[in-house]
Amino acid sequence: GRVEEKTAEFRLHSIVPLFDGQQRATLANDRQLTPELSGVTDQASIDAWDPPFPFDASRVREQDELYWDDYRATPKAFISQRAGETLWSSRFGNLTSLRVPKSKTESAEAAQLRLHRSLQAELSRSGTFAFRDIRGELLRAAGGTTPFGVLFLCFSMFLIFSSLLLLSLLVRLDVDQRAAEWSLLAAVGFQPKRIFQLVCLETFFLVGAGGVVGTLLGILYAATMAHGLRTWWVQAVATPFVHLHVSGLGLASGFVAGGLVCFLAVLWSFSSQRRAIQRRGLVAQAHTLASRNVSKRLFRWATFSLLVAVFAVTVAIFGPPSLRTVLFFAAGSSTLLFAITGFGGQLHRLGAERGHHRMQSLFRFAGVCLSRQPQQSVLTIALVAVATFMILSVSAFRIEQNKEGRFNLLAESALPLYFDLASSDGREEYGLNREPDGLLGKTQVVSLRVRGGDDASCLNLYRARHPRIIGVPPTMPHDFFADDLGVDQWGVLLQDLPADAEGNRIVPVVLDQNTARYGLGLYGGVGEQFELTDQSRKTTFQVVALLRNSFFQGSLLVSEDSLLDLYPETEGYRYFLIDTAPDNALAVTTLLEEQLADYGFDVEPIADRLAMLFGVQNTYLTAFQALGGLGLLLGTLGLLAVQFRNIFSRRHEFALQQALGFSPHRLSILLIIETIFLLVTGLVAGILAASIAILPYLVDGEVRVPLFATSGLILLFIVGLSVGLISIRRMLKAVPVVALRGE
Repeated sequence: GRVEEKTAEFRLHSIVPLFDGQQRATLANDRQLTPELSGVTDQASIDAWDPPFPFDASRVREQDELYWDDYRATPKAFISQRAGETLWSSRFGNLTSLRVPKSKTESAEAAQLRLHRSLQAELSRSGTFAFRDIRGELLRAAGGTTPFGVLFLCFSMFLIFSSLLLLSLLVRLDVDQRAAEWSLLAAVGFQPKRIFQLVCLETFFLVGAGGVVGTLLGILYAATMAHGLRTWWVQAVATPFVHLHVSGLGLASGFVAGGLVCFLAVLWSFSSQRRAIQRRGLVAQAHTLASRNVSKRLFRWATFSLLVAVFAVTVAIFGPPSLRTVLFFAAGSSTLLFAITGFGGQLHRLGAERGHHRMQSLFRFAGVCLSRQPQQSVLTIALVAVATFMILSVSAFRIEQNKEGRFNLLAESALPLYFDLASSDGREEYGLNREPDGLLGKTQVVSLRVRGGDDASCLNLYRARHPRIIGVPPTMPHDFFADDLGVDQWGVLLQDLPADAEGNRIVPVVLDQNTARYGLGLYGGVGEQFELTDQSRKTTFQVVALLRNSFFQGSLLVSEDSLLDLYPETEGYRYFLIDTAPDNALAVTTLLEEQLADYGFDVEPIADRLAMLFGVQNTYLTAFQALGGLGLLLGTLGLLAVQFRNIFSRRHEFALQQALGFSPHRLSILLIIETIFLLVTGLVAGILAASIAILPYLVDGEVRVPLFATSGLILLFIVGLSVGLISIRRMLKAVPVVALRGE
């Protein structure tokens, strides 16, 4: 930082004119020869100079000011390049600018483009510079890693399915209630086509009004989710910059798509229920034949669903591990469909054969009563089963930090450390052996080299183009990866892989499974190859193992020798794994951070790092659970609607049964049996399907069903049973004679 003044002597060789004989500026008369210097070349006079170096203004003469006014920074003298390098070269180089001549027929823009291409080609070949399309990389990175919109849509399909089930159920009940009204319209001259048009018009207005309300509620729901990601769940996005974006096209497409699906569901439910009502007026043989046909179709669907579930489980067991979760989830969904269609087929079969069986028990009589309206019973079970499946399957994927690894502290440094902290000599270099009680002598440290790059973990919402690479040293404990890789040593990183088609080396790499799937888009699992290009160097990597829920998430793990072979310019150590007694963790953290503060040394518990990583996944699962909560609400509303409309549509039946000798107490037990049967069947179907969907996690002992799931299912059972009891009270208040007058 000291200023040194030096003197050099030169002999005048000649005087260069600033203008030629025709008063045209010569090559020497060019103020652009002097590089731009803020505080000097941008000033109106020499007196106003503010250079970054000491300047003696008293030496400025009047003729100097006049020269500055006319010629600005045009040089007053020229010396040889060698003399200039001797006087003014520094560690930053020996040139400040380059002058490139152009031909008289070439424009300045063309010369600039030609120079740019020549420099880019020359510098790229030299390996000194790397030219990158920064804007293009940013746009590609902004595309994100995980298509959360697709995930939300997939999980919303269960909610949409539940909504359509509830809608179909309500339409069927409405058709039952209004059957007499439509029969009267037909009797007074309305054609069936006219009645159908009337229903379509009613449905159009209802669906339109519901679509408007749903659109407004959808905006409110999206705003709530965006607010939650900025406040309650900010750990999922790292920075609170998520805002609601509402577009007219998105609202219009959602309104039209939702309205069309609901409109078709209403018409389908109306048509099928109207045909069912018409069949009731036919002879019993025709009704039995129709029930048997429906039963056969449902059993065929059940068989197909079961085969799909078995096929998915088989492929998941013997196929690639990367598809195991998706295949088991598909198997669970197929099992759910199998349970619903199989039970529906059984109800239709029981309805077709109910006239051939004696009612020997109240339980069998309850089954016959349910088979009178099999579609209504199946829809009710489907509502409960879908809500149960979604809540349990999503909740089971929550991650809890419940195991301790070999290391309990993790450290990173902003600047590399050139001496290994694991050795006594290395600690001596940094003055760490003078701590009291030999604290670090009881601590195990593994120092790792790092090739800096993008964070490819779930904490980064953008797609990593050049992920960070960590070199695993030979000092890494041989059983460090045992729990995750199923091997007793880290030798998987040292194996020699066959070269590619061009004869280039393939580097073995270990990844966290979340980094592979979501950060880098590698869904092929172990054995998949991918390429990374860095400064014109293209390297092929092959995944040899996947870690599960590791604090190495976001990084590529290669052997230290491979890292130094690929990137020999990598210096020192910047990543450290520390194993110390829990009671000494705070003291070790304080010692290292204070002693190595100049290197930007930062220590954190590995449990905190894992909690931060797990918090991202758990946050999105919480959002998906909100969809499950809506499904639970729909299931509860479905039970309410079914039970109240059930008691209304069967009031004449209950009155007739009382007139034939059934006591109110016995009818109450019958209705309770029906309600419990629907609830339990739906819960069992949903639990069975969810168990298959999360079977790998059940086997590994990683499933922790949270309080939300169990409390939601208990609430669903209690609400359904309570509605049944309320229906019973309403039934007992009915007067048989009044109810029978309409028969």
